[in-house]
Amino acid sequence: MAATYLMNWNRAFSWFPGGGGFVGHTWSLAMEEQFYFIWPFTLLLLIRCRPAAPFIILGLIATVVSWRIYLVHSGAPPERTYDGFDVHSDSLLIGCAAAFVPIGSRIKSLAQNLLIIPIASLAIILFTFHWDSSRAQSFGITLAGLSSAWIMVAAMQDGVLKTILSMKILVYTGRISYAWYLWFYPIFIFGTHALPKFYEKPLVVVFSYMAAMASYHLVERPFLKLKDRFEPKGVAKHQSDSIKHYSYTTSREA
Repeated sequence: MAATYLMNWNRAFSWFPGGGGFVGHTWSLAMEEQFYFIWPFTLLLLIRCRPAAPFIILGLIATVVSWRIYLVHSGAPPERTYDGFDVHSDSLLIGCAAAFVPIGSRIKSLAQNLLIIPIASLAIILFTFHWDSSRAQSFGITLAGLSSAWIMVAAMQDGVLKTILSMKILVYTGRISYAWYLWFYPIFIFGTHALPKFYEKPLVVVFSYMAAMASYHLVERPFLKLKDRFEPKGVAKHQSDSIKHYSYTTSREA
């Protein structure tokens, strides 16, 4: 299921027992890949009606949220209402909606000045919502997505948040975050059986971070260098020029 990017549906409908075992966490990766398959075609349609695009996306978000709430209150199991692409794609769509909205300096400043709101929202969700509770499944997922988008917009403005996120340790953690994502869950499952209960969670965090560092430096970086050797000449320069043009256009619009 992990190799075919169908782990989310496997967990949602219990196709195979065990929820995927050591690779069960790839449900989120599967959801992203399914989104990447659908979004380009959706984007082509939205570009043709760009003024209405944000409203169309908001309509899609409302549809996803309404469908999830209906399933929750119809007694669907939490795995169905959490792992299915049709009920958990609202957070991805929130990011898409933000991409179609001009985010100027005023919006960034407002987002930064009111940063306590999304931080408090995420804290409430993290510490008081259990993942399979009806409130978490009904609106907690969407609230987490909105709060995360808010924080990302605030981080675009110079200030304390941007300074904190620019710290070397956090930048480095961002670089190895994919490896950390891959390693954390298997080590967590192993740790629940092999590590002392009192030190279990801290040790899982430490060991998975160390594993991510090792795989990043011993696997990812060598393969990225190998990729650069076989990359056609001029592709990297074209990509760099495209990024510079996009950054310039974005700054002009802001």
